[in-house]
Amino acid sequence: MLQALAVRRAAVLASASRSAVDAVAVPGSPVARRLTTDVRSLARRGLRYDGLALQAHGVRLLQGGRARAAVEAQTDVSSYAVVDRHGRVLQRVPQTVGPMQRFELVRGPAGWRLRSVEAA
Repeated sequence: MLQALAVRRAAVLASASRSAVDAVAVPGSPVARRLTTDVRSLARRGLRYDGLALQAHGVRLLQGGRARAAVEAQTDVSSYAVVDRHGRVLQRVPQTVGPMQRFELVRGPAGWRLRSVEAA
């Protein structure tokens, strides 16, 4: 479940699509606000992330229920390129190993979504 959300989160950032934020985050949540801010910034500057992938690993369930869950995990970020609207590569970003984080997830009619992400 967390990896599926990581894939969707990378797709939101890669496409700079505000409409896709709801596929990842609980509307109005801290994660939704952050993603929306990031996507607006990318779109305003005509940028996108090419090749971005997020990989969740070391997932550990901290608390779980039918409608809410808290997990701890690392999310590594692949190398990717920052590309402008003309397809020019402006920057190459190296792969990074993410820190351990705590993810709060909420299950709604459309499935699991992120509510918050904090340092573990």
